[in-house]
Amino acid sequence: MNRMNTSIQTIRLLMAAILIVLGLALLPTTGLCNEDLQQFGRRAVILTAANVPPYAFEFPKDGKRGLLIEIVDAAFLKAGIDPVFKFYPSARSLAMIIDGNAAGGSMMMDPDKWNKTLVMSAPYATAYAGFIVKRSYSGPPPTTLSDLRGLNAGTHVEYITSKLLTEMAIPHDLSHSSEVVVRKVADGRLDVAVLGLRNARYTIKELNRSKQLKVFPGSKPYPIHVGFSREWPGVEELVKAFNKGLQAIKNDGTYDAIQARYK
Repeated sequence: MNRMNTSIQTIRLLMAAILIVLGLALLPTTGLCNEDLQQFGRRAVILTAANVPPYAFEFPKDGKRGLLIEIVDAAFLKAGIDPVFKFYPSARSLAMIIDGNAAGGSMMMDPDKWNKTLVMSAPYATAYAGFIVKRSYSGPPPTTLSDLRGLNAGTHVEYITSKLLTEMAIPHDLSHSSEVVVRKVADGRLDVAVLGLRNARYTIKELNRSKQLKVFPGSKPYPIHVGFSREWPGVEELVKAFNKGLQAIKNDGTYDAIQARYK
C-alpha cells in the first residue's frame, strides 16, 4: 500500500511539473514589461525579428540562429540582459515596437526615418543588396536600385527594397518569400530580383539553382540597428547597455567569431 501511495504521489508530482512547463510555454510575451519578464532570466526584453536566412532563422538550422540574431543576442547577454526573440511580419512587428509591446526590432535600417519614432542603437552590422540574374544575362551588371529601371524586376514584399523601389517609382513584382523570388528569375518570369546579398546567395544554394543564377553585389552599404521603442520602460538605459555590450563583444573576439561562422 505504501508503495502504491508513493507511486500515486510521484505521478501527481510529474503531472504538476508538466502543467507548470506547459503553462510557462503558453505565457503571452506581448505587452509584458521588464519586471514581468524576470522569470525568463536576469532581465529580459522582447525583440521582434523577421525570418530572413541566414541573417535570422525563426527555427535554428544546423545549430545556427542567424548572423544578426547571434550578434544581438551576444551583445545583450554581455550586458546582463536576456533577449527574447519573437518573429512577426514587418507591419505587426513595427506596431508592437511603437506601442511598447516589444522593446525593439532587431533588424532595423533607415535610421533617419525612424529617429523620431524609435531610439536607434549603434549600427551592429552592415547589409548589401544582392541582384539576382540568370547566368545568361548579358546586360550591364546591376549594383544599385536605380539600375532596375526598364527591367522586369522583383523583390520580397516584406523587405526594405520594396519600399525603396516604390519611393523611386520603379515598377516591381512582389513575392511573399525569397524562394519564390529566386524561382521567378530562374523560370524567366523576372529579368532581375533584389534581396539581401547573403539572403540571395543562401536561397539560391538551398534551391540548388547555382548553375542557373548568379548574384551581383550591391554597391551601397545599409547599416543595421536595433530600433528601440520609446514606450519601453527604461529605454535609454537599455540602448546604452546594448551599445556597451556590442563594443565588449567586439573587443573580446566574440563578434568576429560570429561573423566567421557565416562566411
